[in-house]
Amino acid sequence: MPTTRLCYARYPCKLPIRATWCTLEFRRWRAIERRRFEMSIPNADTFCIATRRGGQMLVRIVVSIVLGGVLGIVGSRFLFVGSWISLIPWAIFGLCIGAISKSKESILNGGLFGFVLSATFMIAGYAGTAPIFYRLPFFVIIGLIGAGCGIVLALLGNQTWKRIGKNSS
Repeated sequence: MPTTRLCYARYPCKLPIRATWCTLEFRRWRAIERRRFEMSIPNADTFCIATRRGGQMLVRIVVSIVLGGVLGIVGSRFLFVGSWISLIPWAIFGLCIGAISKSKESILNGGLFGFVLSATFMIAGYAGTAPIFYRLPFFVIIGLIGAGCGIVLALLGNQTWKRIGKNSS
């Protein structure tokens, strides 16, 4: 009589054969279920991107936003205040954001990085007499320009990283 045991794939197997067969059978079952799940959701490629990778995309998005905010505040208040030299670390970090991102993610991560960086830089450096609320539309426009620059830098960093990886092996 077959006994229930736990295979390498961590699901109950009622067959009295080797665990490697159970692992292969589980992989087939998982592929079928993934296809069935993706067919039930419209635009499943973008929906499953965070679930398949265990939330790594979300971590990269949070890193992009936090890094943009920190660099915006530091560039506005502490380091290279009023100098064009502050663009150099921003560009380096924009390239790094693209290097850690996947191909399609680099557009989103770069855009968020650039927008948050530019908007935070403008808001943190604002020293006018008018309330900041009246200046926010201008800051958002500058943030959108920064988002475009961030997208370009992230795409450039992503493509450069891919080329370096292909040439190293």
